[in-house]
Amino acid sequence: MILTVQQSKQLLQTELEKAMLSFEGYNISDDIKTWVYKKSIPHPYLVYEAAKKIRKNDKTIEIIKSLGLDIERANQIIDINALLHDLGRLIEVELETGLFKQNFEHAIESYEILKEHGIDDPCVLLPIKYHNLLDFREKLFIDPEYQNLSNRDKDAVIFFSEQIADADKLGNIVEVAKVGLEGRQGILDGRYKNEAEITPI
Repeated sequence: MILTVQQSKQLLQTELEKAMLSFEGYNISDDIKTWVYKKSIPHPYLVYEAAKKIRKNDKTIEIIKSLGLDIERANQIIDINALLHDLGRLIEVELETGLFKQNFEHAIESYEILKEHGIDDPCVLLPIKYHNLLDFREKLFIDPEYQNLSNRDKDAVIFFSEQIADADKLGNIVEVAKVGLEGRQGILDGRYKNEAEITPI
């Protein structure tokens, strides 16, 4: 199944509504509900805006062409990955306790949700699956799904993985700038506290 950007926005909204419905009948705090909302709408849209800026860069366009990718479709994939990379955050709350699940891998959960919706494009699935890792290549290169791709498709997956990793970092930086580090301290991934390096292009 091939997604459009509009379908991605709808999928994001649908999953948010499903998450909010799942809270009914449970003692979920307003703070947690607000956090889930922020991770499902404001944050992905900040990343989406960052991704749009990255993909308009001359060097990015040059790389897309060098990989033999259709520019319009490549831009769509960059946007889709930005919008859907954190879907797994919507199921990060343990309903019975109202607390965050332990040892929860939101990126892998995002990947699984997309597969449940029939998404099978490795340029969407694999970059999202590993977007939260400081060095995604270590896990990506041993992933059987990646290993079964042609060399051309492997190069494309690496490219899209770099795009979502960079857009996510930029989105987090913008979020920190807007609300202040204090307001983000509890939810910042570890890599943003210690790393601010953007992939060179």
